[in-house]
This record gives sequence, structure tokens and C-alpha cells, in this order.
Amino acid sequence: MQKLSRFSSQNEAHIITQALIANGIRAEFLGSRAYASHYLGGDTGTYDVYVHESDFEAALKFMNSTKLTVADEESILTVKPASFYLKKSIIHAFFAMFMAPVICNYISLINLKLFYKNEPNQVKKMIYGFTVLLLQLPPFIWLFLIFYKK
Repeated sequence: MQKLSRFSSQNEAHIITQALIANGIRAEFLGSRAYASHYLGGDTGTYDVYVHESDFEAALKFMNSTKLTVADEESILTVKPASFYLKKSIIHAFFAMFMAPVICNYISLINLKLFYKNEPNQVKKMIYGFTVLLLQLPPFIWLFLIFYKK
């Protein structure tokens, strides 16, 4: 088997593989979901579509005729939309309320920073940033109340 292309979505890889098979090209896809998508949902990850060596040229021709792209390793888009980072930031802020407050708050703030970097709308940055920062407070208040009782 020879690698034809890489996709960041399991659904995309599955659709392409099935389209190739429907056109008589032996194909399969292999890959794994990204760790975050296990608890955030979705199907993001790294999925490679493979075709039999003898069908490789036919697969390329099919992909080009349907205006589907065959991506090389360097051209794969790794930047996620701003909403992806916002969801991760909010979820980690909520996780911080119940388990591992310092670690989850840290991860939440890292994702908030990535959200700021990718979101062009200043109003959204301000509103969502303030919301995430407010979500950072309860775990620290609880920790204070637990450990600093007199």
C-alpha cells in the first residue's frame, strides 16, 4: 500500500476511501483521533489514506478529476479555528473546578491565548476572555476555603 494523502478528519478520510473503492481502486485509511477529541468530541486527528501500489496513478487521476486535493506532509493545515481553542479553554476551566485545578487552569489559559491569536473579532476576544478568566476563580476560592480554615 502507498500513502495517497493525509486528512485531519476521520469523516473526510472515510468518504475519500469509500469514493476510491466505489471507483474500483483498492484503498483504506489508517489513523487515530487527537487526544482532545476524545473528551471534546469530534473526529479530528491524523488519518492517512492508502491505495494499492498498482492503483496509485488511477487514484491520483480520480482525486484530480474530482478536484480533491492530495496533500503532502508540509501542506497539511495544522492551525485550528479559534472556536476550537475557545471550547478547550472553557472545558478545562470547568474541569479545574472539580479536579486538578492548577493544571486545568494552566491548560485553559494556554488555549485562551491560542484563541486570542486566531480570533480576529476584538469583541469576542474581550467577552470570551473575561468569561474564561472568571471561570478560573472558583477553584482557587475553594482551595483557599479548604486549606486556610482557622
